[in-house]
Amino acid sequence: MMGEPMAFSHTHDIQSHASIGVDCHSATSGSLVSEMRLLLQSARGVHNSQISDAGKLPWHVNKTVLEAFNLGTIAGARAIGEEATIGSLAEGKLADIVIFDALSPAMVCAAQQDPVAAVVLHSSPADINMVIVDGVIKKDNGKLKNIDVATAHAKWAGNRTTLTWADVAKELRVRRKLIAEELARIDMTRAEQGTMKAFYIDPTLLADSV
Repeated sequence: MMGEPMAFSHTHDIQSHASIGVDCHSATSGSLVSEMRLLLQSARGVHNSQISDAGKLPWHVNKTVLEAFNLGTIAGARAIGEEATIGSLAEGKLADIVIFDALSPAMVCAAQQDPVAAVVLHSSPADINMVIVDGVIKKDNGKLKNIDVATAHAKWAGNRTTLTWADVAKELRVRRKLIAEELARIDMTRAEQGTMKAFYIDPTLLADSV
């Protein structure tokens, strides 16, 4: 959103120290895989533009799907100092595992040819068959598992011992409406000015085009 992604920057050799993450859904996707894909496409576009500007054609594809995949897995673990416990599958590490459906319409054949490429280039959250977090199954057969309220500490669960995704989605809709009502009472002009001041943004430098 704010220029060339730094993880694959051609001007700064920081890939060994970089990783990929997701932020607020208003700015990026909630899918780490889609962020891998966007980074890869952007990096290739920036690299190839230099070649095309010189009147030539790119001979090789710049950056690999494996490099993007690693930035979203083991590199992310390194970035937060947790490489010893998460980020890859190894004995003694937490069993945080995402299992994709290699026979889904988006991934079939691609997954059998190159599983990493299939994940990075073709998959979406809909292709995730199972999610395991620290050995506990959170999603199975493409469906989110019910939430154990005692474990989740859901304050709005009432007397229920488990919550389905439908329960969670219902509460999210209620909260979204409450937030929208609060936002309607905010002076957005003052909020905008306050935000620019807080982040040291010079309003004279803001532009939609140059």
